[in-house]
Amino acid sequence: MAKVGIVTSRAVSLKNVAHDIADALRRNGHEVHVFTQILSVVDARRMFEKCVIITVFSPISVPSWFMLWRDLNKSGVPSKLYVTIEGEPKPHLIYDWLKRDCRVVANSYYTKNVLEESGIMVEDVVHHGIDLDLIKRAKELKPPIRKNSDKVLFGFVANAQVRKGHDKLAQAIKHVKDKVPEAEFYILTEPTAARHYAGLENAHVDTRFGKFSREQVLALIGAFDFYLGVTLSEGFGLPVLEAQAMGVPVIYVDYAPLNEIVEPKHNFAISYQSVEKIDVGHGIYYTLHMYDPLELVSMIEAACQLRQDKRAYLKTKRAVSQHARKFNSIKLYPRLVG
Repeated sequence: MAKVGIVTSRAVSLKNVAHDIADALRRNGHEVHVFTQILSVVDARRMFEKCVIITVFSPISVPSWFMLWRDLNKSGVPSKLYVTIEGEPKPHLIYDWLKRDCRVVANSYYTKNVLEESGIMVEDVVHHGIDLDLIKRAKELKPPIRKNSDKVLFGFVANAQVRKGHDKLAQAIKHVKDKVPEAEFYILTEPTAARHYAGLENAHVDTRFGKFSREQVLALIGAFDFYLGVTLSEGFGLPVLEAQAMGVPVIYVDYAPLNEIVEPKHNFAISYQSVEKIDVGHGIYYTLHMYDPLELVSMIEAACQLRQDKRAYLKTKRAVSQHARKFNSIKLYPRLVG
């Protein structure tokens, strides 16, 4: 087996994927090392025989990662450029030589379609995987929160960025209080997002986002009765898949890539009413799928009704958990070094 280097940035989500890939490859017999900064080709050739580079396909930052990928392949170190994107890359920033020479592996068919429409060559799609051993360990942990036995707990885990949709969710929670009084909400996020939920007595905001281990976050998700996959823009949506792996049904906005990874019969889909594009200076027009908060309220009400039927709810939990097992990281990620 090979010595493999996995190179990415310091972004929490990308580091999580990097370590998931590393664990999967180690179980397949590879020696793997993770680096959270760009390496020189000289150092990379000295340390490993194959490489997986993980990044967001932003025209501003991706050229540096592309050059590492190109030079490693030219130097005899087979490498893959594994990418995600949450919108459309700004076309005027995409160099012609990126269109001509760059070949990437997409993390979803959504990412593939967006990049191909921008003239980027996509050689494969490898969905993010679930570490089933990690899921097992998380299920064995003591639940990190206490639930009221007479309440139905809905959870949401996301950073504070605009495209995560905290404002929309807060609008829905406000309406829920009177219509669905048995519903409670737990939001794990960053401090700057807490303002959206000010004054909402049925919402607990935990501002320790990024402070917990993976097992702790998964254990938290596993304590929810339902997970809210209501971010407005995603390149994959790993928490939606992780929730299902923990046996937690999901209410999700029905757009790609979220609808690539959910079990459609036992989760709850809400439609989006319009698509907006925003520019925050990252080289990407982020695509926001705007839904009606009142439709989310209706789905929360339906979920609470399901929760009252113990047999049906347990059947749903088993179905979504079984679906998530199709994304076994040990089977998916070896394709990145094959």
